[in-house]
Amino acid sequence: MEQWAVDPHMEMAKRGWSMVKEAPDEDYVDVSGCQGIWKKVLEKGDDGAKRPKEGSFCEIEYWYRYKGEVFDTTDKEGFPLEIIPGSGMSTAGMEEGVSTMALGERATFTLDPLFAFKENGYPPSVPEWAVVELEMKLVGFMGPWTQEEKVVAAGEFKAAGNELFKAKEFKEGLKKYNKALDILGRRRRKPTFDHVQDPEKKARMLDVEERQHVTRVHVLQNIMQCWLKMGNMQRCLEYADNIIRQDPYNVKAHFRKAQHEASKHNYYTARDFLNVIQEHNQDPQVQKDVANELKRIAAIEAEMKRREKDVARKAFGGGEAGVAESAA
Repeated sequence: MEQWAVDPHMEMAKRGWSMVKEAPDEDYVDVSGCQGIWKKVLEKGDDGAKRPKEGSFCEIEYWYRYKGEVFDTTDKEGFPLEIIPGSGMSTAGMEEGVSTMALGERATFTLDPLFAFKENGYPPSVPEWAVVELEMKLVGFMGPWTQEEKVVAAGEFKAAGNELFKAKEFKEGLKKYNKALDILGRRRRKPTFDHVQDPEKKARMLDVEERQHVTRVHVLQNIMQCWLKMGNMQRCLEYADNIIRQDPYNVKAHFRKAQHEASKHNYYTARDFLNVIQEHNQDPQVQKDVANELKRIAAIEAEMKRREKDVARKAFGGGEAGVAESAA
């Protein structure tokens, strides 16, 4: 969301003033350090518990208000919203605000527009550059995780997705798989471990990064299969392309692309995908599956050529007979 791509703290410093210069009342506290987010606790939570941090998965109930009127709320959906502080998927006020809350806490926040909807507003209810109120309750949260913990947490969401897949609840399975990707990140980043001097520590870090990559690819494969089962071939192929970008010789993605190309009678392209598998994966079962698919394509081509010859023979033969009959 481009409106929150720029750090509002930097924008506030550049602007030099806040549209909420003073606390709305004596119970409000500036939690942003720049008069951008003013907080008032309505119901205390578990003060002894840790608070969410950047990267935590948070479940909240919320009510956005403008001039006292609610214009957006979880009440309309009937279930909490999931947000991740630091992700930029929500307003800066929501993400920074929830990071100040204890589990079970309910609080209201007054947000400068830089921490809310900025120049976009919230049509038709909220104009551009408007101060808004945000009330939130922190229902639950998980994380953040260490790099090693991410593998475990993502694996748990993946396992939950697999159970839903087996039950043919593909939409719900997608939600679990996407949570796993949110934890791991959606693409592999080039490891930057050159600064690590300890060989054993560096080896452990590389091992964790590789396990994250393997788990990520498995999750992407499962998402690809969900879209296939749901009949959305476009999304299925998009994920196949994504997998190939991250794992260039991935068997399942190449096989899916090959079968799709064959279904469109693009047999040369289908063979190209299958040849990649055949060249780079020596697993006997994989080789057998590829050989069978190549045979299937060859049989389809042979049948098509036979039919084309039959059509041509009938067309030319029928044409000559017709001319002879009309001449007689």
